[in-house]
Amino acid sequence: MASRLTTVPVVALAALLFVACTTPDAAPTPTAPPDVFGPTPSIHDESTPTTRPRPSTVTTADQDRAFMYPVDPVTLEALGGFQPMRMGDWVWGQASPNGKYFAASVGNDNSGSTEIRLIDVEGWTELGSWQETSSSELFVSDEGIVYFFSPNNQLRSLTPGDESSVTLAEVPLDYYVWGGQLSGDGLLASYGVHTLNGIEESSAIVVTVIDTGALTVIDLPQARHGSLEPTSNEPWSGYLYAFPGFVLDPAGSRALVVHAHQDVVSEVDLLTGSVTDHEVPELSAVTDLARTSLQRSAALSPDGGMLFVASTRTEALVDGHDWTVTNTPLGVRAIDTTSWTTSFSLDEPIGEIRISPEGDRLLATGFTSTESQNLYEGTTSGLFLLEAAQLRVLAHHEPPSADTGLGGFSFNQEAGVGYTSIWNPMPSVLAIDLHSGQITAEATGSSHLEMLGPIGVMSELR
Repeated sequence: MASRLTTVPVVALAALLFVACTTPDAAPTPTAPPDVFGPTPSIHDESTPTTRPRPSTVTTADQDRAFMYPVDPVTLEALGGFQPMRMGDWVWGQASPNGKYFAASVGNDNSGSTEIRLIDVEGWTELGSWQETSSSELFVSDEGIVYFFSPNNQLRSLTPGDESSVTLAEVPLDYYVWGGQLSGDGLLASYGVHTLNGIEESSAIVVTVIDTGALTVIDLPQARHGSLEPTSNEPWSGYLYAFPGFVLDPAGSRALVVHAHQDVVSEVDLLTGSVTDHEVPELSAVTDLARTSLQRSAALSPDGGMLFVASTRTEALVDGHDWTVTNTPLGVRAIDTTSWTTSFSLDEPIGEIRISPEGDRLLATGFTSTESQNLYEGTTSGLFLLEAAQLRVLAHHEPPSADTGLGGFSFNQEAGVGYTSIWNPMPSVLAIDLHSGQITAEATGSSHLEMLGPIGVMSELR
């Protein structure tokens, strides 16, 4: 039974970080619980819902509009005794696996400048600030060393006490990289895209040995990325964007790439560079490259034995000079990585997934849209909580309105809570109990939370 997105309080367990667009020295104040705006899931207990508002937004041009402070991971309330940190006009970043450090990319809208900051979370102090620009997400090790790819395709590192970054390796200029993972073996594996004459063409895995700077590019020419017909001049062709699914084994030894136009998963050994392609039926391959494309979202169980794939199909329907482009989430498939067959499937409107650290839960959503020369309609399918073992729907929270945006997931496994972002129209972060499926709290004024280890960060996205 579906519910409207609602909020209910539960007991606090640990701390995370919150970044909001607001005054730098304000603190949130709990208010009386508002009315619930929809029915609650049938699987949860009956608790009084409440929302936790954030301080009002500041729009003064010469004042920082984002700041960061620790909050309770369950109620999303600010923890006392911590001075909020000013974080420019916008901020995003990543925590170290052990949760001791947080690396942030901070922007200033007036000057157009960016900087990278490193925060000691336990001591709540800034360890360093550098006028550097990252073209990828930031990676921070358990030792507090920050790694990033610069706009000129260099992999650089920042160490507390150093005045500037150090170049470790250079990626060929006909590739760009984003995403990835630092492994315990000292490898940084990233998803890359090969370009030809500036046009995105296919996927690649970029592997760097941190200690030596040795960099290897593993090409996957059959895993198409971008427009499948890049030379088409049809007005609807730009909507057809193929996006493969990419996931790294938790052990850091292999990567899996789910092709966006065929029923194939490429298994990449990061140590040897070998690639094995596995045909997987029922992945909804594209048969008409000129008018159809797929976007994949992938997740892998902690033991590497089960690959979860959600897909969204983009299709151009053409009738003479009239055209319509539709986006349709196709659901989830659970694929056994030993036999490479589909074990379970779920035909719900889902196109985006993320798995919990223990591998027993999936958070999911999807977006359906129709667009033509003079029409646009789009709606999210809401928030799904799935049992990973057999792809059972444990809870489904419908969006409060058709134009609500929802996406981006993270977890605090110790607290048993997952997080997602909604926009309706103001951004908020929701906390959902991973056992009951109940929405436990809402933090307004922020739109994303990323959780690694015992901490996380909510940051404004504009």
